[in-house]
Amino acid sequence: MGYFARPYDPAALHQTRTLTYTNNSDAPVTLHLAARLTTKFGEPAPDGTLSVSPDTLIITPGAKEQADVTVDASVPDGGEYTGRVTATGDGGLEVASGIGFYKQDDTVDVTFRAVDRRGEPAIARLRVAPYVHNDGRYFPDNIYLTPQQREWTLRLPEGDYNLFGLISTLDESGRWTEEDSIVGDPKLAVHAPNFDVTLDARTARPLSLQTPKKSTPRSLTLDWSRGDPANPIQTYDYWYWTQTDGEPTRVSLAPTERVDDAPFSVTTSWDAGVPLLETQLSGPTTEQPVDAVYTGGPFIDGKQHYAIVDAGTATPDDLQHVDVRGKVALVRESPELSYDAQVGAAARAGAAVVALYSAQPGVFYPYAWGRCRSSRCRRSRASGCARSPTAGARRSCCSPERRARPTPTT
Repeated sequence: MGYFARPYDPAALHQTRTLTYTNNSDAPVTLHLAARLTTKFGEPAPDGTLSVSPDTLIITPGAKEQADVTVDASVPDGGEYTGRVTATGDGGLEVASGIGFYKQDDTVDVTFRAVDRRGEPAIARLRVAPYVHNDGRYFPDNIYLTPQQREWTLRLPEGDYNLFGLISTLDESGRWTEEDSIVGDPKLAVHAPNFDVTLDARTARPLSLQTPKKSTPRSLTLDWSRGDPANPIQTYDYWYWTQTDGEPTRVSLAPTERVDDAPFSVTTSWDAGVPLLETQLSGPTTEQPVDAVYTGGPFIDGKQHYAIVDAGTATPDDLQHVDVRGKVALVRESPELSYDAQVGAAARAGAAVVALYSAQPGVFYPYAWGRCRSSRCRRSRASGCARSPTAGARRSCCSPERRARPTPTT
């Protein structure tokens, strides 16, 4: 019969629907109508909430008769109500029509959306948690948004909430995460009427680490804490990015409004060290850095100088026509071959370094399993991706996948 949202419109609290009964038999039919309505707990609704008129219909053969079902939602308290109108006749005849409505109580329907740094519907993980009081009707679990699941509606008891969101922006190819953005609201006030919330990654500002000496991050942990530690419903979220390959993951954080009603903090913890790999392209007239990232295996001590050869996609035919022994084998990724297979083939052909690069635009985060020295370049086409097995390596390179690890706690 409807959804009666706050603030209530007195005129809208009265709703009538018409039921039509058709007699397809050759004899007249007498129907006796009765209405029953209960709460979601099975308790009878107050008298006067649901009625049907008339309560008796006499339908001649081939004819139709109608009855009006009326809901007066001003009578009951807020909540969910279900029931039926039952029409009975001689010979065990029974026809039932379902009835239901929701009268908004002290909860509010809040619809959440997220957009990435390009302004498009995003892949996001959100969590809404009370930080002062919780009456037990709502459990703060994670909700997940995607370009296909663009919104999520939570029915929240009125009060103050902490909203934490992680929004991922994919690269041009749509394969890899280019940036993670932390966007939230530590003081989300939930009161009627229903409303929408959109988290926008474009409001986030980049996070970076500055050290006295040159370094690259190994890991980053961001902790978002809300509420008094003495309060048992204090809530916090933290997100962990592994950067064991020296890849400086792009992470950004959106500013929030000033908070003074309860403790709130956002902290970052970094682990950084000397750069694992630095590469440079040298020619007769120029030298320029190459955006390569180490991806596992034994470290290279000191400086090494190698010639570069184009090894195609490292198929047997490609490697048959080029000498990669003791050199950097420049290998383009191929949908027909795994990264393991490409790196392993070039290593078995004697390459000192296998430089695997992307065939598509955007960032490049290949991974494989195995044991060897390896690196990769972060960007496609122009700089590619480098992996460095030791010469004569028998197994393909391992390339630890970048992982984000969520740990929400309330």
